[in-house]
Amino acid sequence: FERQVCEVRVPHTEARGPCWARYLAQKLWNHEEYYLQIDSHMRFVEGWDAEIISQLKACPSDRPVLSTYPPGYERGQSSSSMQAPPTVLCASDFGKEGMLRIKGRIMLRTPDAPVPGLFWAAGYSFSCSSLIKDVPYDPSLKNLFFGEEMTMLARMWTKGYDVFAPTKSLLFHLWSRDYR
Repeated sequence: FERQVCEVRVPHTEARGPCWARYLAQKLWNHEEYYLQIDSHMRFVEGWDAEIISQLKACPSDRPVLSTYPPGYERGQSSSSMQAPPTVLCASDFGKEGMLRIKGRIMLRTPDAPVPGLFWAAGYSFSCSSLIKDVPYDPSLKNLFFGEEMTMLARMWTKGYDVFAPTKSLLFHLWSRDYR
């Protein structure tokens, strides 16, 4: 698998935030058909790759994007034990700086097809790779964290992309920072 993995190394003193880092990561694109953007501390269920492609194809849109805040996992937990209902992104509240915050809410019922969403999560986004060409990250957005998701969502929407919540939890996120 080493030939399938590329990396960009940047000294921490030269880092410019997540948007700039994702811009650098997008430059590694080599005409792959799909584009998955995730956070670094994620786990996947077995068969996630075939299932996420199937879900993307089930979206009623010419330019779908699957996105959500995934359920959490605990350090030491095996991927085979990870099961949780799917989540959908919802408005939460406004932060002290006035930015709208979003959160993942557990769906009460498992839907038959991906659910149209109102928000987009930078830590779990799956689409056709045309998204990289149509809505690339802006390298001038240095050190932007709160605002990244809303900025990218607005840019996606103006290019005709539609966001959907997946029907199954395929990825899990290590939300706890207690170990750091």
